[in-house]
Amino acid sequence: EGHLTENNNLTIKGFTGKESNTDYTTYEDQYLPDYSVVTVAITPFKSYVHSTKWTGMSIIDVLNTGNHSFTFGIENQSAVFNSHLFDKSGTEGISYNPDYNQSNTGIFAQGNLMLMDKKLIVSTGVRLDLMNYKILETKFFNNKERMADNQVFSPSIGIKYHLNNYFALRTSVSKGYSP
Repeated sequence: EGHLTENNNLTIKGFTGKESNTDYTTYEDQYLPDYSVVTVAITPFKSYVHSTKWTGMSIIDVLNTGNHSFTFGIENQSAVFNSHLFDKSGTEGISYNPDYNQSNTGIFAQGNLMLMDKKLIVSTGVRLDLMNYKILETKFFNNKERMADNQVFSPSIGIKYHLNNYFALRTSVSKGYSP
């Protein structure tokens, strides 16, 4: 993060992460001749392994001019999801979902205008997200690799008017999504 000029601040951030889960089954249901079910403790066994790896970065530039500010940026994140299911003998079986990759790139701009001696604030913005999903060929799923691309355009506008030091009227309209 740093100031390019007195009124221009640039931030570049990167991240990476990994999450791994291993589940162990410690009980099972046994069915009795009278059709009742009894849950009993068993020798624990590894029954499910799931991992997620993700990486990403963002570049955000904020330009201040007088009472106004303008923000421009680009963000990218990618994730890889894998899972495996096992039975008591350690044999791998069909998992809950196929392995897949997901990536998202978002480009955005926002302006905040302070007008009428800072009593009126108008905020406008736009964002374009380009998403890619790739379902990978996964053991036991009998599937072929396939991809899907989506684009989402998200505009917004908000207006806030300060009636006095204690009260303000506010309204906004936007379109968005959650990945």
